Amino acid sequence: MRTRRQTQPLVDDRSVALEALFDATYDRVLAYARRRTAQLADAEDAVAETYLVVWRRMDGLPASAPERLPWLLGITRKVIANQRRSASRRAGLLRRAEADAHAAPPMRNPPESPVLIAIVRLGDSDREILRLVAWEGLSHSEVGVALGISSNAATIRLHRARGRLRAALSDPPKRIGPDPDIAQVEGQQGATVRSGGGPMTQPNRPDPLDELAQANPVPSDRAPSESKARIWARIQEVTMEDTRHTSSRPAGWLLGLGGAAVAGVAIAVLALNNGGAPGPTDDPGIGPGIGSCVQQYSPEALANRDFAFDGSVTAITGDQVTFDVTETFVGQVTDEVTLTASGMTGTSVTSAGGPNLMVDDRYLVAGDGEFAWACGFTQPYDEAIAAEWADATR
Repeated sequence: MRTRRQTQPLVDDRSVALEALFDATYDRVLAYARRRTAQLADAEDAVAETYLVVWRRMDGLPASAPERLPWLLGITRKVIANQRRSASRRAGLLRRAEADAHAAPPMRNPPESPVLIAIVRLGDSDREILRLVAWEGLSHSEVGVALGISSNAATIRLHRARGRLRAALSDPPKRIGPDPDIAQVEGQQGATVRSGGGPMTQPNRPDPLDELAQANPVPSDRAPSESKARIWARIQEVTMEDTRHTSSRPAGWLLGLGGAAVAGVAIAVLALNNGGAPGPTDDPGIGPGIGSCVQQYSPEALANRDFAFDGSVTAITGDQVTFDVTETFVGQVTDEVTLTASGMTGTSVTSAGGPNLMVDDRYLVAGDGEFAWACGFTQPYDEAIAAEWADATR
């Protein structure tokens, strides 16, 4: 077993790497977030969470430096999607409260450019790929990294999205009432305009991507000077606490990064009654809310679980996570299942060895009853590990 002195430099190296990555990219990541949120505070929250996701998944950082920014933007996109769902729920409560109080209607938004009005009519995926090129200046290959698709697929999607935007600009809808606020329609699937991407532009009309670039709501990538300090303070608050706890553990712990590589295990205090969820300990030597693991994970151990499957997260509400199931290894699992994933959601991941579950990400999930287990039993999807699960559960 490695000594504590041997463990510490690994953690320090990770902290140094995170800070270097932050310094090199935070301006553009914050600009990306500001273009997709209504307030600077929301953008700062999203950026802080993005780098905390990286902290927990440092082994997933692309080796190629040019791929790191689009990879980060892909994470930020999912973080903002989670923010948006929470804000939508809060807005619903607020609207009901205002209706009860007979509140005055909100002020009308100022008119927006035709291209911003037109892009609202497109689907969310079309909007995102167009803005990645027009506002973030990404190449087709970088767009592919951000969206998790190939460069060729990105080129095809961009061509189709540009055609739909051109069609929307050529046939603007008749509008009654205020112009749309693009920050308010994020995540909504608009009345998608279909187009084969052919020549539908009006004579002398510029490329719609050029028009969109000119309508960039945050034209400069330079971040407000005070934002960097605020964001980095939030990141350090979590990473320094993680480092402090990690330095007192054996080297094999390493915060559970890499899922299967650490051979994660079920939580130390198992709620054995009624097959309950593995829970965190209260041991002050481990730290508040952080569990340790005592049941060894292995593909063979899946046979002892009630279920094991491959699926993608479609929704997160508190610690309730809904998965779209792709393949079942153990048990009888429906095409869509909602499980309790204690400590694996939100801004503070507290399950030992548990991933930070994100909407649209794909995972290998195992557990008992209605509970997804952490400690390697739930981990980011890996094709080789999925094959091991399939072999072990035949």
